[in-house]
Amino acid sequence: MGRSHKKLQNADIKTMDELVEMSGQIAKYASNNDVYNDFVKATDELKENEALWERVKSFLEADCEYRERYGRGEKNFDTQKALSQEYYKLMLDKKAAHFLESRQKLIEGMGKIYTAFFDTCCPDIML
Repeated sequence: MGRSHKKLQNADIKTMDELVEMSGQIAKYASNNDVYNDFVKATDELKENEALWERVKSFLEADCEYRERYGRGEKNFDTQKALSQEYYKLMLDKKAAHFLESRQKLIEGMGKIYTAFFDTCCPDIML
């Protein structure tokens, strides 16, 4: 990985298209670490139980939809309560809990990468 890192450091990128192309190399680093590998393992283990996998996917879809509506100001206590209860029921299953926890760690890690990128290259863009 050392040589590739130096290649990234010394890259002469002049266009946004070149930067987008280079992001593929950066993504390889992001998908070759303990957090990512744990997420892949947890996903594979969860998929062994198709019914549980579908239940987790349904929960995540419903949760995402609720968060989008909530962000638009549509608050629904009953939906929030049902999602919360389903989450805690899923967390009682070892494979579902491992998946949800590793997924959250991966999301947080990617968020840190995103933040570091913008803090480094364009700190004033979010003003």
